[in-house]
Amino acid sequence: MMQRTKTLVSIVLWGCLGAAGGAVAQTPQFTIRPTDGVAETTVVPVQHTPAQLTVRSVVDEFPTTGSQSTRSVRRMQRREQFAARVDSLIASRDYLFYPNSMQSLPGGMIRDIYNGGYSFGLYVDQAAVHLPAEQGSGWLTEAIDVGPWPVEAYRSEAVPGGWLVTMRLCSGTRCYSIALQIASQTGETILVLRGPQGTMRYVGALWNGRWAGDAPRTSDGR
Repeated sequence: MMQRTKTLVSIVLWGCLGAAGGAVAQTPQFTIRPTDGVAETTVVPVQHTPAQLTVRSVVDEFPTTGSQSTRSVRRMQRREQFAARVDSLIASRDYLFYPNSMQSLPGGMIRDIYNGGYSFGLYVDQAAVHLPAEQGSGWLTEAIDVGPWPVEAYRSEAVPGGWLVTMRLCSGTRCYSIALQIASQTGETILVLRGPQGTMRYVGALWNGRWAGDAPRTSDGR
């Protein structure tokens, strides 16, 4: 931890108050000559008490190279633990995706999603889609409610920076293709959904009791 050490520096100035350049202060004293009544000025030197000036300065002791190195190692360990938990979540094939924005492809407007009721869920060998989609070119949206349907053609692949997960959901003649891109360092997840309504792109994060990469629950459920 960073320490701050206070150093006391005392500087004593020996001189006289009200004097410049070390000169001795003078105090006038008046006397009366009894012969002619003319006032005579007599100068009597008076030595004042020396003035003492104390200056306090704070000296910062910056952390040593060793402590900086320790913090760097801890940050690297936390990043590695985060990425490992993301990897474990992908391997489980049991999680929810919650979007915070959506965009109709190609070239649609990016829109924020504030309704926490929308999600995509993967449950090992089944999946369900409950996501909003643009309806036409206006501000109207429609809800896609699909599944749970059996998962087909599931594939997860480690790619630079994270994972790419693809799958297909079909029921009769209705089919949806889903692609998930998950960033191991940040937890950001991009879901691209292709179906009868067109192609939609969602940005959000994965959830399985905790957000992807967060520490697992303790024994007391927290």
